[in-house]
Amino acid sequence: MMGEIVPLRHEDGSLTTELEEKATLLFQVPPEEIQQAIENLPNKKAAGSDTIPNELLKLAAQQLWPVLMPLFNTCLARGHYPTLWKTSLTASIQKANKEDYSNPSAYQPIAFLNTLSKLFEKIINNHLTFWSTTKEILHPGHVGENWEGT
Repeated sequence: MMGEIVPLRHEDGSLTTELEEKATLLFQVPPEEIQQAIENLPNKKAAGSDTIPNELLKLAAQQLWPVLMPLFNTCLARGHYPTLWKTSLTASIQKANKEDYSNPSAYQPIAFLNTLSKLFEKIINNHLTFWSTTKEILHPGHVGENWEGT
């Protein structure tokens, strides 16, 4: 059934059926992974409504991972994505060389996502990419995204 985590096995071979236990067996986000994801954040990107620039996360990475690790792991264990992370700030930018800027199609919307949301999504993306690659989940002829986040 879609949306359910399949039964997972403990090291002793026994099955778990509890959601939090399944999430723990599926994966936990270790501190090194958070630190690496923070280090790989691009500089000079606009922040979303959380107003946290990537550069600040990079400067405070050593102090932040002990807070972010339990936060991210709790989100995974409970299947919860914070509501504030689902919001964005959107700006309308004029497209170049348009004759009539009174026409809405002459504008391009740009969404500024929350920095912590992007960091969490990048970590999840890395896990799913690794898992699908090592388990050979995708068809060999699959053509699609290059697994890079925004």
